[in-house]
Amino acid sequence: MEVGADDFLIKPYRSTDVVRVLSDGLARLNYPPPEVDDQIVIPVRVNGIPPFVSVVVAAGTGGPSDIHQFFQSIDKRCPAEFFFVQHGPD
Repeated sequence: MEVGADDFLIKPYRSTDVVRVLSDGLARLNYPPPEVDDQIVIPVRVNGIPPFVSVVVAAGTGGPSDIHQFFQSIDKRCPAEFFFVQHGPD
């Protein structure tokens, strides 16, 4: 959450939890966009193919500190979207 996560669900979760997280996320669509450094590098299409746009990161229960360190190392101007999945016990 410290490095930009919107929300998370802990297993086992109820359908009302999912609805709450989605509702909160949709409400944030109306917030003004964050200030952005004007030196963001815009990726260039190669042969009409869109540039790399997303990264999925997964970790087991032993990896939270490594994942935190990983996200801290990402340049804030990186144009990729990051999706994080952590497998928890049970």
